[in-house]
Parts: sequence; C-alpha cells; structure tokens
Amino acid sequence: SPHYPMRDGPLLHLFGGKGGAGKSTLASAFALTLTDAVPKESVVLCSSEPTKALSDVWKRRLTGKPTKLVHGKGEGGLSAYEFETDSVKDRADGVRAALASGALKGLLLSDEDVGKLVAGVVPGLEPLLGLLDLMAQLEAGKVDRAVVDMAGTGPTLRLFDTATILRRAIALA
Repeated sequence: SPHYPMRDGPLLHLFGGKGGAGKSTLASAFALTLTDAVPKESVVLCSSEPTKALSDVWKRRLTGKPTKLVHGKGEGGLSAYEFETDSVKDRADGVRAALASGALKGLLLSDEDVGKLVAGVVPGLEPLLGLLDLMAQLEAGKVDRAVVDMAGTGPTLRLFDTATILRRAIALA
C-alpha cells in the first residue's frame, strides 16, 4: 500500500490529460485511496469544469456544493462536487467589465479592440476562479487535501495561460 507522508501544508493533486483517457475515474480512485490512507484528513474531489463526469463515475448527482461520499475519522473523509460556472459568474463578469472599462479609459482602443482584449481572457476565466476558490479553502484549512479532475489537455493549458493573459490584460488596461 502506498505511503502518504505527513504534510507541511495543504495538498492539491491535479489529474490531467487527453479527454476520455479516464481522468475522472483515476482522480476518483486516487481520492478514495487517499481517504483510506489518511482517514483523519478531509479530502475533497472536484472537477475543474462543469462536465458532470464525476457524477457519472460515482453514479450520483453531485452539485456545486460538496457532498460527503465517505466518512473518515472526526472531520476526515471524502467529499466531492462538480464545478458550476454560476458560482463565479458575478466575479468573472466583474473582471471582464473592469478590463473593458479600464482599457477604454487608459488606451486609444476601438470597442472592437477592447472586445478582443477581454475575449482573450474569456475561455479560462471561470475555471481559473473555481480553482482559486479551492486554493482558498485549502489555505484557510477548511480542506486538508484536494483532488482535481482537470479538463482535457487543451482547456487545462488554457486555464494556466489565463492567469498570464489576465495579468497582461490588466497591465494593458
């Protein structure tokens, strides 16, 4: 059986790869094994996009709020949720609006150019905000470990690029 060392802080485990390769199944199996290995720790399993793949694996409807799947010792155990874009919609809209208004004030750009600038941040913004929410839960100690079923390779790479694109867009705005 694998050994899971004591942790110095919160741990985030990401499962990525080609779509249809079994990421959801592997992430679920890992989260379950992890829960057995460290029953006193709270483990959360989640998706980084609203595909409902985890609900399919677990054969139960998971929502945007964590559902306890396995009870551990004390506060430990495994919970899971499916990412819902509505949970970050207001913040995403706010970021886009701030970029658009900031770009209009600070640069000589047409409305079309501003639209292109903001559109560059659109594809990965919601999943990025969802991942940042999960990181905040980990850092606040609400969760000990998180296992994330990432999107396919392309969307996952775009998600990580979104932070860089967002930083550049803010600098331009």
